[in-house]
Amino acid sequence: RFPVPKLQYRSDPGAHGLVEDADGTLWVGGGNFRLFAFDRNTQEFATYSPDWIDARKHGGRLTLLSITQDPADSNILWLTVLDYNSSGSQFDSYGLVSFDKTTKAFTPHPCHGETKHVDSKGHLWGTYWGNWITQYDPGTSQCDTFQYEVQYRGQMVKPLANDIELYKGKMFVASSRSLMTFDPKIGFDLVMNSKDEDEYVSLFTDHMNNLWIGSTHGAHVIDPDRQHIR
Repeated sequence: RFPVPKLQYRSDPGAHGLVEDADGTLWVGGGNFRLFAFDRNTQEFATYSPDWIDARKHGGRLTLLSITQDPADSNILWLTVLDYNSSGSQFDSYGLVSFDKTTKAFTPHPCHGETKHVDSKGHLWGTYWGNWITQYDPGTSQCDTFQYEVQYRGQMVKPLANDIELYKGKMFVASSRSLMTFDPKIGFDLVMNSKDEDEYVSLFTDHMNNLWIGSTHGAHVIDPDRQHIR
């Protein structure tokens, strides 16, 4: 057990996003806008925070919710920052920040949502508050949002977007009630709806190229082509 460092003015440090990089460093997201790097040799944490945030004044409302390694640049981590007390709309409560492992610099980016996937072009894909997904291009700083509705039990609904996974060249989106594919030029296409009040919450491709979906009823392997889940 390795508890993350505590602050004198906060007693609940917490640990959220977790990712291990190619060097074996384990990166952990925490409260008060803190990023931890765990060194397996010393079994100690190094702590990083942006110098443009007064952690004592504002940090308690900011949490690093998720961490994504940039596949094209091993030096860059993408961080999702959740503002629990955002004075704006719910859409403003999720922020995107990059972290440079060499310079230890945090850079904010003009896009919201929780980053889930970085594609081969370097575009970041994320889930947005409600029934939205986001696409962010770091090269142009362009942020696009895409909204969906699905037919569920005879009516059009807007289920919560939970996860994104690239599988066999297609982008799959798991929402609380449906599994969909998405193409920016075509839009969303329904693959299957959940059954028995089951909620889809996560997607994962294993080393044998099976697509897994995590739900409130457990973990399942799915066959999107046959619309079959087992």
